[in-house]
This record gives sequence, C-alpha cells and structure tokens, in this order.
Amino acid sequence: MTVCWINSPFGVGRTALATALRRHLPDSVLFDPETAGSVLGETFPGRREDFQDFPAWRSLVAEFVIRVREENEASRSSSP
Repeated sequence: MTVCWINSPFGVGRTALATALRRHLPDSVLFDPETAGSVLGETFPGRREDFQDFPAWRSLVAEFVIRVREENEASRSSSP
C-alpha cells in the first residue's frame, strides 16, 4: 500500500487536490489527518498550540491509516 501525504498550509486546496487524485486512483481512501489532530487537541487541551506540534501526531496518523487499510483488505479477501 502506498500512502500519499499531501502537506501544505491551511486553505490552499489540499482536499480539492486529494479528491481529484482519488478519482484517478482506484481503491484509494481519502483521510484527513486533521481529524486525528482534533482528537489530540480535545484529549489534551492547552498542551499544544497546534495539533501538528504533538510529536506523535505524524506517526499516529500513518499507523492508523495503514492498519485500517490492512484490516479492510483482509476482511474483503476473506468474504465469500
């Protein structure tokens, strides 16, 4: 599995680009890492100004995406 991580400042069109790429990549998944960042920010309020400042944020997001994708692929291959 390949993970394509699109990184740029807020508001420059990452979601639009990812949506366009997804149309050309069969079986791809669109995941917004800001969702995980919001969870970190809500869980640890006031600890960091920006969720991207949490040292574990990048590795947590990557691990989450990889594991969910692997589990999804395994469940599809074991289905009749």
